[in-house]
Amino acid sequence: QMAQPHPAAALLARAELTPHENAIHPAAPFLSSLYASRAKQQAKPLPVPANIMQPGGVLQMLVDECCRTALRPQPFLALGAAICLVAALAGRRYRMPTDLRSNIYAIGIADSGGGKDHARRCVKRVLYAAGLDRYLGGEDLASSGGLLTSLQRHPDRLFQVDEFGQFLKLVLAPRAPAHKAAIWAELTKLYTSAAEPYIGAEYADQKARPRVTIEQPCACLWGVTVPGPFWQALEGGALADGSIARFLVFLTDEDYPERVETPAGMEPPADLVAAVQAIARGVPGHSHGGNLADAMESSAPIHAYTVPLSPDAEATMAAVRREATELLRAHRGTYATALFGRYAENAAKLAMIAAISRDPARPVTEARDVTWAAKLVEHCIGTLLQEAERRVADNDTEANHKRVLEIIRSAGTITRNALVRRTQFLSKREREEIFEALVDGELVARTVNRTATKPVVLFTFCNTPFDDPGGNSSA
Repeated sequence: QMAQPHPAAALLARAELTPHENAIHPAAPFLSSLYASRAKQQAKPLPVPANIMQPGGVLQMLVDECCRTALRPQPFLALGAAICLVAALAGRRYRMPTDLRSNIYAIGIADSGGGKDHARRCVKRVLYAAGLDRYLGGEDLASSGGLLTSLQRHPDRLFQVDEFGQFLKLVLAPRAPAHKAAIWAELTKLYTSAAEPYIGAEYADQKARPRVTIEQPCACLWGVTVPGPFWQALEGGALADGSIARFLVFLTDEDYPERVETPAGMEPPADLVAAVQAIARGVPGHSHGGNLADAMESSAPIHAYTVPLSPDAEATMAAVRREATELLRAHRGTYATALFGRYAENAAKLAMIAAISRDPARPVTEARDVTWAAKLVEHCIGTLLQEAERRVADNDTEANHKRVLEIIRSAGTITRNALVRRTQFLSKREREEIFEALVDGELVARTVNRTATKPVVLFTFCNTPFDDPGGNSSA
């Protein structure tokens, strides 16, 4: 078969755009230096670009607060948690001219003991200090009914879920319990219902199970997880069917940052508390539709404030939409289209969130907001593509190949004896077949070092087509 471009090839190619083109298309310069050294062989996450870590406004205040109080600061995960908090506070208060709302789903990923939970705790403290704890949903989603009941009580909720990878494995499993599988279906429907009434299922016994109707619900979700369970959960087809494409993936590029021995106290500062309260109030003088709408009554229709775009922002957003269309056309028939299909939408949402974060009283989306948002979304997409290529398999055989390749990739070079010891999960026949397949596919180089005692066989990771910006993967 003819070689087909890897789904990430377009992102890599845009790293070579001219400065003028980069100004129009806020694309992926974050990849430009990634492949310049042998460090790419060490299976490290994409480096987080410094310019997306300066969002300004309340987002910046929240990130700084999380880092100031952390034993192990994780600024990128703090940014993800901050975006979800501002998105929830802005829900049902603001909208784009296209009626797009601020509801965001995002996942923070870091190894155990790396500080992934701290931002979640900071968000809770800020909301309680501001008297806005009604915006907090439960930290465990036990059933679809529980999820909808929570939104009936307050139609604008931030759900912060720990061990989200394990949750995904459970709800996406082929034999998932019906009440768990239904949670994923409801999250999918809620994501697309933020600008209209959500109408639930009809049951025969309307007295015992009345139909749920929620006006313009804003469900935001921030899940944190260690890497293994999350990538394992995606092996059931969640990438191909687009269900995970709604999520922004925040994978830290440093699992174990330097420990801070004397972090600041956890009491949120007064200016941060006042800032989040201002977002929850919305635009002064704007009528949301009466007292019930102002009180976040789930049955009350609401008139959100329309956040305008400056002319420059309109032009930049149009360029992002064109870029998204080009990516979809270039990768027709691959799982990557599910991700690229949400590229412009998520960039628009994040741009509006950045504008609200900067000035909740009179927000205007500027070109800088769109540029920042597009770069962040592209980083999240690039992360998902790279890690899925390395970790996610469609069947057990492919999973074993990728697992062995990841061991070699992480080591750079490893002796055969060490590799055999680390692949005891395979039978001898499976192991030998995988070794041969990796060598034949030029993914791994096998060399022999002659020593005074006996020859030592070495396996060295080679640049895969994904790692080589100019290469193609095989069909």
